[in-house]
Amino acid sequence: MTVTEGDDPELRSILMQGLSPMLHPQHSSRPASWLCVALQDEQKSSVGGMIGLMVGAWLSVDLLWLPTYLRKRGHGTALLREAERRALKEGCIDAYVGTSSSDACGFYEKNGYVARLLLYNPYAGLTQTTLQKHF
Repeated sequence: MTVTEGDDPELRSILMQGLSPMLHPQHSSRPASWLCVALQDEQKSSVGGMIGLMVGAWLSVDLLWLPTYLRKRGHGTALLREAERRALKEGCIDAYVGTSSSDACGFYEKNGYVARLLLYNPYAGLTQTTLQKHF
């Protein structure tokens, strides 16, 4: 057994290939796949974006981040809508996201997501919220 910190693309590929046939096969014959939507500056350098995983009928919004100076200008909503549009085109009909940020919860709720699950850790004083959206 080996434990590593950080990403392991080879292991991720092995797990995705192995799990894909078992993940919601009734909704899609398409293998699970990553979806990346980048926000770029004038020099075409990525400055923020969204990474998600499409599995069966679901889009999992795994990472969505923008630098502070680009927030509250519609860029986050644009990233999310583009990801949802692409996911819908690939056969996804729902999306979900988990966050421990109350600001992020408000952002997702403004974009049509509904809180479905709250997990509270009294020792750390943290709440994890999972939100869902049906397209």
